[in-house]
Amino acid sequence: MSERALTKFKLISVALLIVGLVSAAVAVSLHRTNGTKFRHAKGFTLITKETTIPFVPHQPLPDESTYSVTTRYQRSDGTWKQVRTYYNADGQVVMKDIGYGIPGSGVFRIDKARGELDFVSSMPPIEKTSYVPIDDGHTQPNFLTDDSVAGYQTYVLRFTDQDGGYTDFYKAPELDGHTIRKVTVSSLGESIAEPLQIKMGDPDNRVFAGLPNWLVNYDHFKEKISVMEEAGKHEAAQALRRDLDEQIAKEVKEQ
Repeated sequence: MSERALTKFKLISVALLIVGLVSAAVAVSLHRTNGTKFRHAKGFTLITKETTIPFVPHQPLPDESTYSVTTRYQRSDGTWKQVRTYYNADGQVVMKDIGYGIPGSGVFRIDKARGELDFVSSMPPIEKTSYVPIDDGHTQPNFLTDDSVAGYQTYVLRFTDQDGGYTDFYKAPELDGHTIRKVTVSSLGESIAEPLQIKMGDPDNRVFAGLPNWLVNYDHFKEKISVMEEAGKHEAAQALRRDLDEQIAKEVKEQ
């Protein structure tokens, strides 16, 4: 397998990380428009392990991630923190990603190397994030089937890509619709994320202590807007631009 192909394959998990970070922030606003019933959100800690399996065997490079372990700390008020650690074939840490969401403030990714916070998306206030829609997934356009994972009932949503690959998200209503299993298949290989541990209840407050109050960087968010514009998705780009303007205005007001 070429280095270019390997790079493309490894980017799959990084892209899906961003999807995971954003989805928690937008879920409430998406469902509140269709009259869905809501219940109070639940707190939990979810630990998953994702393993990448290329279809063409090769000798892994020292800095190449072969698997990752993700811990999601979710509070019942919507606040969350997610730590994903990437490991090479020898079990050594290659990279670590940390993201978090604070109701009313936004979703951010910690960039330790630059001492900045990458802005991922805005986040509704706690009055909204404390509640989640009651949803079995059957009415969603990407619904595939029902399944059971680690003793939890799930519904499976399938998203296909232009290359013929797909990603299946196994979402558990008991965990407020969060993904507890994920299977990604492409022409290069497959990636499978399985739950290692699920613990219900709000995480210890110490988990959220010491979140950095660094300068917020909006460059990546602006790049996302530019990509949408180039793809002809002007309405989506305009919505993100409004989101960005509101976030910057809120930041200036709080200074």
